Amino acid sequence: MTSALIEYARSFSIEPKPEEVKEFQIYLGEVIYGEIKGRSIYIGNKRLAGMASCGTVPNMEELRRGVTYAYVFLDMAPIGTFALSDTCRTGVAEAIKELKYLGIKTTMLIGDTSEAVGHAQTQLDEGIVEVHTELLPEHKVKLIGNLKNREGSTAMVRDGMNDAPALAMADVGIRLCNGDQPHNPHVERYPNDSQSHLFGDEDKKQDHRQHHLLSDN
Repeated sequence: MTSALIEYARSFSIEPKPEEVKEFQIYLGEVIYGEIKGRSIYIGNKRLAGMASCGTVPNMEELRRGVTYAYVFLDMAPIGTFALSDTCRTGVAEAIKELKYLGIKTTMLIGDTSEAVGHAQTQLDEGIVEVHTELLPEHKVKLIGNLKNREGSTAMVRDGMNDAPALAMADVGIRLCNGDQPHNPHVERYPNDSQSHLFGDEDKKQDHRQHHLLSDN
């Protein structure tokens, strides 16, 4: 998301100046906040309206289905909006089918709206068994605990840093990475194109039955 916004700004000859940002804060799963020349800037989802002391945000949901909208506030006034759309990685649909063949149940834990998840499910041929939407990081931790109690062994796969507690809660945490991210000794790391590393040979596959995989976005 950050790269896309910077690229868009540069198309208007606007260069980022991080040295001018003061009081920078990240509220995981919700809002990015900073102050520039004494003005408060908020970037995030609909929950930011309360943080910006604004009662409403523009309703963009009817403009395009299958995306999640984020908003930009200057002090208490909404000044911009942009859309985020999830495109599944190459090979994910095949990986989900393989997991189903192995008898591994899949659950998606995601911060996006149900409409955006529906778009992802279409790309996956409706392969995800259970979906939980509009989640904050702490919600995912609780859900993983519930799934462990209900289903037994769990593994979680994700590609970012926000959900380290959720990865730690799962019996197995798998973080996909680009190779330049900091190492966590408690989490197994694989390259982004590592589907072959996650599935063993046919004899070993039988050992994976009755496990539960959590896919996070």
